[in-house]
Amino acid sequence: AEIEEQDWSLNPGRYVGVVIEEDGRTEEEFQEELVTLSDELRKLEGDAEALNSTIFKNVNFLLDQ
Repeated sequence: AEIEEQDWSLNPGRYVGVVIEEDGRTEEEFQEELVTLSDELRKLEGDAEALNSTIFKNVNFLLDQ
């Protein structure tokens, strides 16, 4: 019956939608959280870069022996 209601269309967009739920935060609170998360991501990217550097140095050391 649902397919018939959609004029026999099997396009997934007609059956699956995005539900926007209110989370109770103001726009300012959302922006503050976004800035905080962005700062954390930058820090983690820096940490990852440092770890990658250490790993490559150690692998190169092991290969040179």
